Amino acid sequence: MREARKRIIIIVLIGLSFLGYNLYQHVQKGHSDDVAYSISTSSAHEYTVHINGEVKNPGTIKVKPKSKVKEVVEIAGGFTEYADESKVNLEEEIYDGMQIKIPAKEDANKKWKTKAKLGENEIININTANQDDLEKLPGIGPKLAERIIEYREKNGNFKEKTNIKRVDGIGDKKYQAIENNIQI
Repeated sequence: MREARKRIIIIVLIGLSFLGYNLYQHVQKGHSDDVAYSISTSSAHEYTVHINGEVKNPGTIKVKPKSKVKEVVEIAGGFTEYADESKVNLEEEIYDGMQIKIPAKEDANKKWKTKAKLGENEIININTANQDDLEKLPGIGPKLAERIIEYREKNGNFKEKTNIKRVDGIGDKKYQAIENNIQI
């Protein structure tokens, strides 16, 4: 009986050794298509990195220390077609808890600013307001503010508040949202 147990134990150990050796060989081969697998196999020494913005699969990713941003981007499915790759240092070494934001091409040309809010009881004169003042109005962003100014420069001052609806992009609904905050 003891001999049978010894044989079973020896067979199990040989099987586990064979399995362990094959797993070790697979990880050591370093297949380029197995990047996600080989980077995430070590659970003892992993960094957690959050990637968002213009990548195909944003989220939290675990990688080995000394990994580069390019590896995290690759694991996240790569860049989207809108990514501004020139603003990303792909060779930067990651650190635990790092957040990586991949900007969009359109974001690269914008100045990051918080939209100013319309003050309580504040009224904007649509004939004299600059772009920043016009952007305070609900639903009016940079492009629409530019169109209002262009319209005013081309056609002169608005004669009535409702004339602002002649600007492309301002219909009845948008006008209703801003009519109590504008004057001429």
